[in-house]
Amino acid sequence: MLLDILVDLCIKKNHKFIVDIMHELVRKDKNILLLFVGDGVLRNDVAAQVHSLGLDEKVRFLGLRKDVAALYNVMDVFLLPSWYEGLPVVSVEAQANGLPCIVSDKVSDECKLTSSLSFMSLEKNQQRNGQTKSSAKKECAILMRRKNWQRQDLTYGKKLVVSKNFTVGWQ
Repeated sequence: MLLDILVDLCIKKNHKFIVDIMHELVRKDKNILLLFVGDGVLRNDVAAQVHSLGLDEKVRFLGLRKDVAALYNVMDVFLLPSWYEGLPVVSVEAQANGLPCIVSDKVSDECKLTSSLSFMSLEKNQQRNGQTKSSAKKECAILMRRKNWQRQDLTYGKKLVVSKNFTVGWQ
C-alpha cells in the first residue's frame, strides 16, 4: 500500500501524527510505504522522528516535485491530518484522481466533494454515545489497514473534452 501526503512540512500539517500512524501500520503490514511530497522547515525534525522509529526504509521524502499529477496515479490512499485548513487544494486534487482520502476533522467540511473522503478526529479520546473511543492514531491505523481501498471512477465512462473556447465538459 502506498500512502501519501503532499504538503509543506510545517507544524499545522501535523506530520508527527502521520509518522506515528505509519509506525502502527508497519507492525501489521510490512508491504507499505509513505511518501512525503513537499518540503519545509520541519523536514529535518520529521526525518529524525522517522529514523528514531526505525522507519527509514518505509518513508521517502521526495521534496518539491513538478510531476505531482503522476504521483497521484501511483498512490493508494491520501492522508491530510492538518491541525487547521481552509479548503486544501490537495484534497480536491486527490479526490479528483479518485483516491480514497483520510482528512482531519479540523479541515473545512467544504473539502468533501466525493464519498471517497473520510474525516478522522485528531483528539486522543473521543466521547460518543457515552463511550470513550480509543486514540485517533489507533483508529486511523485500523482504518488504513482495510484492504478494500478502491479508487473511485469519477468519469462514469465519459471522456473529458476541452472545446476551442476552453469550456470543459464530459462526453
